[in-house]
Amino acid sequence: MRNSSYRKEGLHFATHKNTNRSPKNKMSQKLKKQVQRLIQKKYFDFNLSHLQEKLEVDEHVIVKRETLRTWAHEIHHVKRKKNRRTKVRRRRDRMSSEGLMLGLMLGLILGLILQRMAGMAGMAVTINSLEIKKAALLPK
Repeated sequence: MRNSSYRKEGLHFATHKNTNRSPKNKMSQKLKKQVQRLIQKKYFDFNLSHLQEKLEVDEHVIVKRETLRTWAHEIHHVKRKKNRRTKVRRRRDRMSSEGLMLGLMLGLILGLILQRMAGMAGMAVTINSLEIKKAALLPK
């Protein structure tokens, strides 16, 4: 088959058959201009999803979301994403000895557990520089 096509068409047999054809789902320029005019004059304060619904209901124009977004960007209707500087992330300074961070975390976890247990028993727990003191809340 390829050989016979090559003999008939020459080197042009290798070009795709859809070359120089417009896509099947392409919207017309007339419709595009009409929608852009409606966006600027009538629906200037609508967001894209609301605009798409209004076009379908009121104007009987069905346009896909991404097509509508592209058309709105062309007339500068949609706000563009702001380029913000990223937050500078810094590493935390290392602890002076190897197990110090682990000891701090365990002390914190132990303190939270004791606070919860004391709260269930009607007592208050205060943590003061690695010492745990219990104070009874019950009247004397």
